[in-house]
Amino acid sequence: AAVRPFANASSTVAPADDPTQGCMFVHGGSSGKKGTQLCDDLFLFRPSAMGASTWLQISTLGPAPSPRSGHAMAFDSRGDWLILAGGVDSTGAMPTDIHTLCVAT
Repeated sequence: AAVRPFANASSTVAPADDPTQGCMFVHGGSSGKKGTQLCDDLFLFRPSAMGASTWLQISTLGPAPSPRSGHAMAFDSRGDWLILAGGVDSTGAMPTDIHTLCVAT
């Protein structure tokens, strides 16, 4: 079966590579009753005009961002870096950490 993210609220989206291609990274967000369950998963969405759009779950090495929602994320296509910051964690606190991920590999 195909892997795809849960139907989350407050996920963060960043365009990947050439925005005209429509690919995008999707991270985290909240799900469950009243958004009580936070997610920390990372996906790449690749749309297709032929109806074969795909979701790819991305596994990473090293420290990962804590589950959060309402955060910011950007993609630097010149260096192939995904940058993530802010949001709200499961305690209601606003994390001050900044995470980077090289997606070239």
